[in-house]
Amino acid sequence: MISNILEKLNDISQTFQKSNNELNSIINSIENYINSKNRNNFTDSFMNLIHDLNNIIQNMSMHQQLAFLHISGSIFILTSLFSILTIFYGDFLITKFNLESRFPSLSKFIRLRRKFQHFYILLDVIICSIILLIIIYINIRLYF
Repeated sequence: MISNILEKLNDISQTFQKSNNELNSIINSIENYINSKNRNNFTDSFMNLIHDLNNIIQNMSMHQQLAFLHISGSIFILTSLFSILTIFYGDFLITKFNLESRFPSLSKFIRLRRKFQHFYILLDVIICSIILLIIIYINIRLYF
């Protein structure tokens, strides 16, 4: 029984070590990009970063890639929800403090902001819906 527990602990330790190595390689790629001395050539350094990250993703197992997809989609959805909340809350503050009449010089920017608000909300909702549909499709394909 004790040997079985030790085996399980050893397996868990190896899994954590492998995950830690993968995370370190991602962090090293990003640090190399940030600390690159080749800042004048932005496209080359950015493409190297994308290539390194692509290699890391390609070396992941299928379950890790799916988890990466789900985490990335969830983070984007949370970012979009935060954007929608700031749009509504910003408009609430503009009307509550009556900024349009108090600062006539800002009224042009406020009207322009309101025109773009509808576009931003629509774009965020469409992208969130597409991401959710992709995640649902992948989960259905894996289930059946």
